[in-house]
Amino acid sequence: TRLRQTRLIGAILLVLSVFVAVFFAWPVSGDASFRLAYPGDAFALPNLVVPAAPYAWVVAALLAFFGVRQFLPGATRWTGLLFGLGLLLLVTAFLTWAT
Repeated sequence: TRLRQTRLIGAILLVLSVFVAVFFAWPVSGDASFRLAYPGDAFALPNLVVPAAPYAWVVAALLAFFGVRQFLPGATRWTGLLFGLGLLLLVTAFLTWAT
């Protein structure tokens, strides 16, 4: 049923939150630098520098919030959106950890 699917997605988001906190936030230090443009591009954009550990902690907190939200009344309306945002945040946390 739809309620069962919502609760399952909530549990998955909570597990992903713990995963991000343990593997991407806790043992990490330093900054992640993302190059937004090549040196010869028409528009020179500065590098995007993100502190890796604080970003991962914020992502873990957001994933936990999204997961808990799925257990509250009226959550079935937002399940797909919050799951998609959660996966996007997971990917960005991985990229921040990997650089």
